[in-house]
Amino acid sequence: MIKAFAVMLKNTHMHPANRILHAFGMPLYIFGFGSIIGHLAGYNFDPVQGALFWLAGLTAFTIGHKIEGNLWAITPVLAGRLIVRKVGRYLAADRIHVKAA
Repeated sequence: MIKAFAVMLKNTHMHPANRILHAFGMPLYIFGFGSIIGHLAGYNFDPVQGALFWLAGLTAFTIGHKIEGNLWAITPVLAGRLIVRKVGRYLAADRIHVKAA
């Protein structure tokens, strides 16, 4: 599953502008998310500033995928598709039996 995810990521980040925007947006995303979590954990971080950084990172990711023409290939969507596909195969293999109440 990890290999399939890596291949999906590689195939959806081919355009140089998308890669540049992801390189720019990733630190913003991580810092913003970390600030929000840090505030919730009781540290002296500004949650509004964290939310703004996080949204700036998400915006860079979204613009990059819009430029590349694969807006529906953002990582949460890809991860969701991959998980649904794997779980669907697992259920189709009749490994999980759901009993009616």
